[in-house]
Amino acid sequence: MFKITGSEFGKVIINGNEITHDFIATNGGIEKRNKEVSRKHKAKYGHTPLTPEENIPWHCKNIIIGTGFYEGLPISPDFMMEAEKRGIQILVMDTPSALLMLEMNEDPETGFIIHLTC
Repeated sequence: MFKITGSEFGKVIINGNEITHDFIATNGGIEKRNKEVSRKHKAKYGHTPLTPEENIPWHCKNIIIGTGFYEGLPISPDFMMEAEKRGIQILVMDTPSALLMLEMNEDPETGFIIHLTC
């Protein structure tokens, strides 16, 4: 279970820990999103996109993506194609909504990718 006691642009407090970077959350915990591998696509999207090259929780049956407080995170078409190929349901929403879903989630087969800024 994840208990969120505060969130704002660029920061969230989960289980008493302040997180100031994009992250992946699964039943196994929280890890930093490895967006370095996607930076090479930044010029094409105007922002570092979410791509299948990252540390995606592909073992989950559902992935909820928080695209930022202003929904600025681009998602590459190949990410969506990979998810479809694997039979993973993707739900995309703004980060505040995704954080609410994270706190309420009881399904160990649901993973979260959270963008904390734009």
